[in-house]
Amino acid sequence: DGTTATISWPQYDEAANGNDIFEYQVFTRSSLFTNTGLATLRGTTRSGVKQFQLTGLTRGQPIFVAVAAQDRLGN
Repeated sequence: DGTTATISWPQYDEAANGNDIFEYQVFTRSSLFTNTGLATLRGTTRSGVKQFQLTGLTRGQPIFVAVAAQDRLGN
């Protein structure tokens, strides 16, 4: 119905990036952003799960998405 979207990042190599990923944080905003502090945290997935379903989207409205990997130390 145009109000959901599934995003994925299958090529991200957890082992090559320290193999200590705790979770992925998914952020969105209605305009471009380079700082996740300016975006809305939409949810998280645990390590190994490289997809996320965005819900509650508005049809015809652009949305910008960023996925940030967070390690076990919170970095």
